[in-house]
Amino acid sequence: MGFRISLPAKWKQRFQQSAGIVTLFLLQDCAWNQKVNPNLATYQNAPLSTPSTLDCDEQSPFVIGFWPTKSWWEIFQDPCLDRIIKIAIQNNPDLLVAKSRVEEAFQIARRAGGPRWVQASVEGDVNWTHLAKNGLYRNLNPNIPANATQIDLNGVLTYQVDIWGRFYETWMSAFNRFQSSEAKMYFVEVDISTRVAETYFNLLSLNAQIGELQKWIDSQQEIIVLTESLLKHRIVDQIQMEIAYQGIEGLKKDMETLQTAKQIQHHLLAVLMGLGPDVPIEISCNFDEPTQRLTLPSTLSLGLLKRRPDLAAEILYLKSLERDIKIARTLFYPDINILGSLGIQNLTGGVFTPQSLETTLLPSFNLPVFTGFRLEGNLGASIKAFEAGIHQYNANVLKASQQVKDAVSDIEGIVLQIQYQKNLIQEEGVKLDLTQSLFKNRIVSKIRLDEEQNRYYERWITMFNLYRLRYQFHINLIRNLGGGYLQEVANG
Repeated sequence: MGFRISLPAKWKQRFQQSAGIVTLFLLQDCAWNQKVNPNLATYQNAPLSTPSTLDCDEQSPFVIGFWPTKSWWEIFQDPCLDRIIKIAIQNNPDLLVAKSRVEEAFQIARRAGGPRWVQASVEGDVNWTHLAKNGLYRNLNPNIPANATQIDLNGVLTYQVDIWGRFYETWMSAFNRFQSSEAKMYFVEVDISTRVAETYFNLLSLNAQIGELQKWIDSQQEIIVLTESLLKHRIVDQIQMEIAYQGIEGLKKDMETLQTAKQIQHHLLAVLMGLGPDVPIEISCNFDEPTQRLTLPSTLSLGLLKRRPDLAAEILYLKSLERDIKIARTLFYPDINILGSLGIQNLTGGVFTPQSLETTLLPSFNLPVFTGFRLEGNLGASIKAFEAGIHQYNANVLKASQQVKDAVSDIEGIVLQIQYQKNLIQEEGVKLDLTQSLFKNRIVSKIRLDEEQNRYYERWITMFNLYRLRYQFHINLIRNLGGGYLQEVANG
């Protein structure tokens, strides 16, 4: 009697042990994915130091379009430039492509959020068939005719219980990608507008240089006429005449170079505006010294880089990759699905009757046991993609800080060159005034006066080129900062 009682207890114990082992085996994949965790982080102290995080809320230093003035070009107070940039923002093909990508990403995010809701569908079919006399239907129901029309119509409701938040994370990952594409679009807008402004000031500079060079050519032509007259009277020799000819030939070649460069810049500006390269463009007639508003920030910090939408785009994309890791983890866990349907099925006529109604409720459970390391590989790939994204972001932060500091160094250098050139022009102006006085008193010749004027024109041609570089370097700084800034809020 005692043996009969202990035997079931022994088998019960063994069954419990076996069930525990099987359960641990089934859940081993779920435990494996906890072993791998990315331990990388974004730069906390970059050369331009302000903490950067993956959080993209309103308090984050990386906020899309955070720069104080989006219409940064208004600091130049040039109506022609304002009009040209606005046309470019509306028509530039690259910017239109970026806007379409944003719309595409938005629709993908909508699609990714679909599984979070109950899925409903209607399924139906009409099937004419000849039923076998010895078949299942006619044996179970002898009243069914041999030739029957089977009508099935079902309304199906499907809901997958999102226990682990997989569908939510999938939706938010797609939404982060949408935000990232939107930030990229803003950076394309900054890039296009800065390229337009840079090309515009190149054109103004070329026009100013061409104007001064034309004065120089006219003056040199007058020198040639006077030299020819002196040569006839044998006051000068042929060598001086040849020097004068060579001088004007060099100036004409320089004029051809400037004219060609002007045409190229005009074509580029038209294309950036989304127009044909030969479309006439109205630009300003004056090319003045860069405005005093083109000032440098008093201090530089990583906070300035929060105006760079491309860095904001990378932060948002990293957020999406981080969610992909969570999604890959949930694939190891069990899924629960609920399938319900309400429909009609009929073989004998009278389709829409209570006797034809049928209902189904089918909960299902799925737990991955062994998938050939497919889930492990998926998780590992997600983690490595996130790590690669962090490395790329850190590299871009360093690159952006270098670009900003290089732009500042360029501006500081060109400001010194402009000041030096101003001093040279001032000295040349004094010499020119003195030469004009001497010419009026017939102490020096007209040729000497023209030569002094030519040196004055040459100084101004150099100055206009320095002005162009000053505009170019400041626009480059604005591009590297991701947009315009105001001095009083430069540090955000």
